[in-house]
Amino acid sequence: MERKELNRAAWRHLRARVKAANPACAACGSPSRLEADHIIPPKLGGTDHPSNLQVLCRTCNAIKGNRIMSIAAIRAKLAQQAPAVPPPRTVYTGRPARPWQPITGDYSTRRPTP
Repeated sequence: MERKELNRAAWRHLRARVKAANPACAACGSPSRLEADHIIPPKLGGTDHPSNLQVLCRTCNAIKGNRIMSIAAIRAKLAQQAPAVPPPRTVYTGRPARPWQPITGDYSTRRPTP
């Protein structure tokens, strides 16, 4: 069966309807950078019918690519891809850290320490 191509305006309208109905990514729940994605890609026989479309953010859509993948598989790949908490950024100067002190007094006449 030959796939009927939608013109650009019809595809834009269909994507807007699908995104309005689902305002968050189906895999991670992100509300930003949303895209309409084919559940079954057109190259593998999928259609442009709304029942074959889902809303994914750009990151989850890039993980899925041009494959048939369940939401659970996308979530698992997303968890493997990046650590939940980035490592702390520390700079070693060779000196112990000075405790915090409030700035008080007039420092305009103070000479810098060598």
